[in-house]
Amino acid sequence: MTIIRRLLPFAVAIATVATILAIMPANPTRRGPLAVPEREDPRAGVERELLRTRDPATGRIPEGIRRRELAFASTLPSRDVDALLRVASGPVFSWQGRGPSNVGGRTRALAFDVSDHSVMLAGGVTGGMWRSSDRGLSWRRTTLPAQLPSATCLAQDRRPGHTSTWYYGTGEYRTNSTRFGNVLYAGDGIFKSTDGGLSFAQLPSTVASTPDRIDQPFDFVSRIAIDPSNLEQDEVYAAAMGTIMRSVDGGATWQTALGEFDGVTGYTDVAVDPNGVVYATIGQGSNARGIWRSEDGVRWDRITPSGWGDSCRRSAIAIAPSDPDVVYFFGHTPGAGRAIPGIFEVESLSLWRYDDGAWDDRSMSVPDFGEGWSYTSLSGYAFHIAVHPTQPATVLLGGSNLYVSTNGFDDTTRTQWLGGYSFDWNYGEDGSLHPDQHIALFDPDDASVIYAGSDGGVYRSDDWDMPTPTWEQRNTGYVTTQFYTVAIDPWTAGSQQISAGAQDNGTLYTRVDDPSAPWDWVVGGDGAFSQFGSEGRVRFASSQYDGLVRDTLDAAGGILQRNYLYGPRTGSMFVNPYTLDHSNHSVLYYAAGRGLARTNDPAAEPTTWVALSRTRYQSGGYVSAVSSTWENPAHRVWYGTADGRLWRLDGANTGSPAPVDVASSQFPQNAYINCIAVDPLDGGRAVVVFSNYGVVSLFLTDDAGATWTPIAGNLEQNPDGTGSGPSCRWAEFLHTPSGPVLFVGTTTGLYSTTAIDGMNTIWRQEGAATIGNVIVDMVATRQLDGFVAVATWGNGVFAATADIGGVADGGASDAALLGAVAPNPARTSAVIPYSIPDALASREVRLTLVDVAGREIALVASGRPGAGEHRARVDLGGLAPGAYYYRITVGGVTQTRPLMIAR
Repeated sequence: MTIIRRLLPFAVAIATVATILAIMPANPTRRGPLAVPEREDPRAGVERELLRTRDPATGRIPEGIRRRELAFASTLPSRDVDALLRVASGPVFSWQGRGPSNVGGRTRALAFDVSDHSVMLAGGVTGGMWRSSDRGLSWRRTTLPAQLPSATCLAQDRRPGHTSTWYYGTGEYRTNSTRFGNVLYAGDGIFKSTDGGLSFAQLPSTVASTPDRIDQPFDFVSRIAIDPSNLEQDEVYAAAMGTIMRSVDGGATWQTALGEFDGVTGYTDVAVDPNGVVYATIGQGSNARGIWRSEDGVRWDRITPSGWGDSCRRSAIAIAPSDPDVVYFFGHTPGAGRAIPGIFEVESLSLWRYDDGAWDDRSMSVPDFGEGWSYTSLSGYAFHIAVHPTQPATVLLGGSNLYVSTNGFDDTTRTQWLGGYSFDWNYGEDGSLHPDQHIALFDPDDASVIYAGSDGGVYRSDDWDMPTPTWEQRNTGYVTTQFYTVAIDPWTAGSQQISAGAQDNGTLYTRVDDPSAPWDWVVGGDGAFSQFGSEGRVRFASSQYDGLVRDTLDAAGGILQRNYLYGPRTGSMFVNPYTLDHSNHSVLYYAAGRGLARTNDPAAEPTTWVALSRTRYQSGGYVSAVSSTWENPAHRVWYGTADGRLWRLDGANTGSPAPVDVASSQFPQNAYINCIAVDPLDGGRAVVVFSNYGVVSLFLTDDAGATWTPIAGNLEQNPDGTGSGPSCRWAEFLHTPSGPVLFVGTTTGLYSTTAIDGMNTIWRQEGAATIGNVIVDMVATRQLDGFVAVATWGNGVFAATADIGGVADGGASDAALLGAVAPNPARTSAVIPYSIPDALASREVRLTLVDVAGREIALVASGRPGAGEHRARVDLGGLAPGAYYYRITVGGVTQTRPLMIAR
């Protein structure tokens, strides 16, 4: 048996991430990433997404909600439009993509252009369609911001004279974060390009006429195939939900070729050989289940071998390009084929070779090499097969790992592991391939080169036939990363530090504003929450469940010291929340199942966790949101649960205080609290975000939870929260000299308001032409300079800085110039430098300190100091921590700059 063994020998025994973390050494000087070798758990993502989005009244995610909410979002006002019409109020934000440029997201669609092999197209399942003109060295997005950012399969019309035509399908039937056929990730038919993939338009024939429910085959399209032999008609096949659909007019109209839509059967596949012979598979639940062959797409013969069984779930077809009589069929077939212990179940897998009408069962050669690195599809999540262009016996098999056989899996003697989970678990880094393979293809000019689409985007290897293949990522500009969370340095004006947790790509970090700069990998697995403390020189980062580290950073963002905290292991969410005490960074509060835990020394190893016993409750949902106050008062913690309960905990930094139940009878019952946004200037003012569909999503308190007011306004279609309004995910306050802004991230993009007025609140879309309608899962703001970052589920991170001050009149050469206050943040005092140009030398100068409402707090300096450089010291000892501004006025010219006071 020839196999590259690079997985940990004990991996097969790993049952939970907690177990892994328990056996990892606690080395405080370790500089590398937190290795989390536990393979991802799609079922945990399933449960989390269902809890967050289900309508509590039905327990289900509303059918067709993605299409309905996008249609509803198109009716909402946009700040981009308001700015063009000069009717915008409040600060203006110019949103820019921030990457990451080196880490892609889940990619199921990937292809070369047959007419120009330097051109590639790739599709992210929530990131849209992208095009490269240099073999993947750089990418440009072709999906428009307002289009559905879903691409699950891709096909080019390869016939001479038709190669500028492309099709891609939408709707991911089996995802990492939803149940099979879950309507949240339903597609919206098929898109077509006639300009070589530069732009795509939706085929009207595949658009749902009833977007409120799953009731037509094109809600999920898993593969598209084109008949290259039909030179008279544009013959296209679509493996749709439960059916194989056929068009002879390029998708203008469709007919059912095989199977039938029943709303239950999901998995199908289709492939067409160079002679026009069509092969198809349909999964369990359908009367047409099995394997089929047709020579004209109209008359079909069932050719299912007897050993295939009747319970096939997902299947994949691969035709040998150099010998179309050879076809491989790979299936996830419970009760048939080879049973291999998987991560979540024993997977039964069938692999058959069909050669000119003769069947050969190769199932027993599906890689099963023990020790945790055998083939697994993660219950059908990662599943692919491909054949070499000139060697019918060289076959790629993709699951969590990628394998190759050079004898068609006739036996295991010529099978090799190509990539996926590696020994050091730094997958996707340093020449390795990111796990979870969804598509692989050979370079059409050099078959010694292969490309793979995985949960980490696009990868390339030019030595796959070597004993130890190496890989390089091809994700530069392919911004399709799916982020759960984002954090910024809230203490340093101008800081570009961002730490964000991604699906199956760990927690990633950048400290520069160049969107083309690579991000650094901080911890592995599924990234979760991050926070910055100690003026940006300490970073907390976490992975799924309870993996948590504290990094002390140098000035360049390098890790000087790493402390492994781990969670208290009393129950954790898949993406588990925690928060620093913003008034004392030596205190951290952690969601510990049905209650909170605290550590008063997160730098210590081992970490001492104090269970806040009075916060614990006996039943119901886990703690799903935790926030702490910045001031007024300090040391207050708000926490809420996955079933809608909410508490306030005062004086949380010491002892075991008793929580105060601040839930309102207005709150939706049994709904998921995804976020508690606390006003950084007023710890008694907070917004609670319920992420479920079918409920009123946003509630505000101004009196520490004594009373609550619904403020979802025009984000709800109906006053009671029913209808087609989006799922709200996160809220965040930002105070500016022109007034406060409240942001809300939703499943249809980012929104803001500058005027909260109960259910009359008007929310306007931010970044319609940049962020678009992609899901925004989290928002982070910095009061000091108006910096905002948002995490999207499929297009990376976006950021902007508010215009929070500036010159009121006069040109730059005439302006009074404020320098950078030092220190900033300040504690007891600060020095403000300013300069007076010659043109204003005789004018009266007034230097003041103001709060975020524009009220004067202190007169720092006044008089006529004359031209030149000046400095003024301001005493801050009697002021509460928070955001302030220093302002200079001279000769009708005013400038304002931010100052943060910390304690």
